[in-house]
Amino acid sequence: MNPLRSKHRYYFVDVILTKPASDSPEVHAWEKNNSMVISWLYNIIEKTLRRSVAYAEKVSEIWTYLKE
Repeated sequence: MNPLRSKHRYYFVDVILTKPASDSPEVHAWEKNNSMVISWLYNIIEKTLRRSVAYAEKVSEIWTYLKE
């Protein structure tokens, strides 16, 4: 979690930061950061779990799955 907190990306995991509307000027930044955190999580989880989260569109989906 510390790497996520240090880069201010923890909000994606904790579902505090929701995706803006598609016509919002912030949607592109949100999508970029969401994809970055998905990539980080995907690369650090066990290979056996990767298939289960490979098609997740939001960090929060991966995080919820991993918590369960």
